[in-house]
Amino acid sequence: MQNVIETHTDFTLSGAAEHLGKSKATISKAIKSGKLSAEKMENGSYKITAAELFRVYPKNETKRAKKNDWQPQKTNNENAIENSTLNVKVKFLSEQVEDLKGQLSETKEHLSSERQKNNNLMLEYKTTIETTQKPVQPMFIVLGVIVGGLLVLLTLGLALIFTGGVTF
Repeated sequence: MQNVIETHTDFTLSGAAEHLGKSKATISKAIKSGKLSAEKMENGSYKITAAELFRVYPKNETKRAKKNDWQPQKTNNENAIENSTLNVKVKFLSEQVEDLKGQLSETKEHLSSERQKNNNLMLEYKTTIETTQKPVQPMFIVLGVIVGGLLVLLTLGLALIFTGGVTF
């Protein structure tokens, strides 16, 4: 900002007027009347501290009442410190992102491995079931029918003997 002198807390006459949305004549009158304190520089310009300017012209009295208008400009040193802090934070967050990407990659690999194991087990299970379940041989079917028939006949015979239907 060209109208700021030395630090973020000092204004020139035109800088103060521009910042407040007032004319240079209004600011000059306030200085000459003693309402506003200012230091006269060797070149004839005025140096006004922000604290003094805002004491006389509070925020609600200005034409330009924007939220950020009343925040003083930062010095190069303050900007450098802030930039350094932000760079450290960016580096830290970048490292966290890389760590999370690595963890995600490992998790995907583990999941893929587990899926493959699961597929192999399912295939092994199906193969085991198919090889252990053989069709029943016709000979066993005939034998089963004969044994079943004999059991029926034996049961009927016993029933007749116990009920008195057959005598010896």
